[in-house]
Amino acid sequence: MPPQESRRSGRTIIPIAPETDVKLGVEVRAGCGQAHAGEVTDVPRGGVGMRFPQPHIPQLPIGKQVVLALTSAYLGKTVELPAMVLSREEGDGFRRYSFQFNGQAAYSREVAKEFYRLFNRRNADRVEPRLDKRVEVQIEVFEQRHGRSPLTVSLKDISATGMGIVADGAADYLLTDVECVCAKIRLPTHDTALSLVAWIRSRALEGNSIVYALQFDSQRSREFCAQQEAIMDYVMGRLMEELQGTVG
Repeated sequence: MPPQESRRSGRTIIPIAPETDVKLGVEVRAGCGQAHAGEVTDVPRGGVGMRFPQPHIPQLPIGKQVVLALTSAYLGKTVELPAMVLSREEGDGFRRYSFQFNGQAAYSREVAKEFYRLFNRRNADRVEPRLDKRVEVQIEVFEQRHGRSPLTVSLKDISATGMGIVADGAADYLLTDVECVCAKIRLPTHDTALSLVAWIRSRALEGNSIVYALQFDSQRSREFCAQQEAIMDYVMGRLMEELQGTVG
């Protein structure tokens, strides 16, 4: 299935599935020598959710300014990000806080990309192209036996593991019996076109267009890891544009 994302209060939530060989440490520093280590539970855009078990549950008022200290092998050194306590939830034997990053340092491309890399790419953020920059995708039937002309469609959204495309309403007459395609796309952040084999996981009529959800096939796509890195670079660029827009 394509990457799944849940929504809470309009924010995209990335479920946590850390890579097995990467340890992420997050410590909340609340001043006066207070420091609390917790478990990361989710990563909403522009922040982080953490859980603290008993008996080391911190008492943090909503709106309090704190510092989140991040450590991992990827980061190389401890990164301190200013944040605000956004919410608090009580659980059975634990307390969960959500923190919102504040300050431009939290949205630097270098820090955000390293932070993003700590999490399983199957749950990667999905972003849309800029409204003023249409991104075209060429769709061809994978290993077709009969010649069919490629379809030129528009990119709706993309993540490290899949993309959404928007096609003309008549497109599905050509793709009714097709489940696997080759998608060729030239991203604004990459000099050469990417070519990825993908499975059509869903198709739906929206207005006069058809929206397809594609899931990349890492085994059939040549040099998939390199192409995925190019997609991640584009995704991070778009995330940075969105995040920087929220902090002016």
